[in-house]
Amino acid sequence: TLVTVGDGTGGMAKGDVDGAGFNGNNLNIKSWNGIGFQNSEDLAIRAYISTRLGVIAAAENLQAGNAIFNKNGDVYGDIWGTGSGPGWLSAYIAGRPLRQYITMVGV
Repeated sequence: TLVTVGDGTGGMAKGDVDGAGFNGNNLNIKSWNGIGFQNSEDLAIRAYISTRLGVIAAAENLQAGNAIFNKNGDVYGDIWGTGSGPGWLSAYIAGRPLRQYITMVGV
């Protein structure tokens, strides 16, 4: 079963595996190159998936649960908290001597 879009090379197809992963899925979204997520008000595309390269991109940040990867490279999450809840990686590093941080990551 296939629901096609445009010339038929893209669309939604029934997967060949009862699962979720790189080896197969219940449902596949097919695209020759990429899938964009467009805002209906201003028509801007602020997130996309490159089906060719395996890239997921967003204009501002990516979030997973309470964790945030910001467009400036900073990371927010529970592990970077300073005792009062989650925090930003940049603030965590700024509050510690550089040598201590390097030792902590095993460099």
